[in-house]
Amino acid sequence: MLKTIFLLTLVALATCSLLGGWEDANIDDEDVLAAANHAAKGLSKQFSGPYHHRLAKVLRARKQVVDGTTYNMDVIVGKTNCKKDEVEFENSDDCDFQDGIDTQFSKMLKTIFLLTLVALATCSLLGGYEDASIDDEDVLVAANHAAKGLSKQFSGPYHHRLVKVLKAQKQVVAGINYKLDVIVGKTNCKKDEVEFENSGDCDFQDGISAYKKCQVVVYRDLNDSHKLVATGCTLASKKDL
Repeated sequence: MLKTIFLLTLVALATCSLLGGWEDANIDDEDVLAAANHAAKGLSKQFSGPYHHRLAKVLRARKQVVDGTTYNMDVIVGKTNCKKDEVEFENSDDCDFQDGIDTQFSKMLKTIFLLTLVALATCSLLGGYEDASIDDEDVLVAANHAAKGLSKQFSGPYHHRLVKVLKAQKQVVAGINYKLDVIVGKTNCKKDEVEFENSGDCDFQDGISAYKKCQVVVYRDLNDSHKLVATGCTLASKKDL
C-alpha cells in the first residue's frame, strides 16, 4: 500500500497567535464543502499522473475559528475516468470512479500534521478544535475544496473527487480552520485537457485504488478565501465508502 504524507507550513505574518480547540462541523455544510473542494484541487495538483482527482466524500469535519476557518477532515477521494488534461476539476463531478480492487481501497495511515499558522499581527488566544458534523454545509464545502487540492497533488493524469467525509473538526482563528477527513477519487478527466473547475462532470474511475482517504486542514479567511494548509493521504478502504 502506498502511503503518502504531505506536510505544509503556512506562515502568514511575522508574529504569533495561539490557536485554540477545534469543534465538529457538519460535513454537508457549504463552507466545509468549499474547503474540501479547495483541498481536493490542491491534492489533485500534487498527485502524480495525468488524471484529475476530485472530492468524493467528506468523512469528518472540524473547524477552528481564527480570522477565518480551518477545517480538519478525514476524507476519501477516488480516482475518476476523467483525465486532468482533458477535463477541468470543476467539471469532474460527473466523472465515474475507476473500477478495480487493486485501485481503490486500503486502510488509512494515521498521520500527524505539523502546522505553523501565524495569522495575526499580535498574539491572541484562540479556541481549540471542536468536532463538526460531517453533514454540515460548511464542512462539505471545505471537503470539496480539499478534494480539489488533493486531485492536483496526486500524480497521474486522472482527476480525483470527493467520495465522502469520514470525520470533521473546526477551529476558530482569524477566520476558520477546517480539519476534514475526506475521500477523493481519481476521475477520467486529464489535468492537461480539463480544468479542475470543470471536473465536476467527470466520472470516477473504477477500481479500489482510485479512491484516497485524506486528512486535510483548510483555512478560510474572513473574505471566504480558502487555503489548503496540510494534507495526509492513503488509499481508502472499502468500509470507508
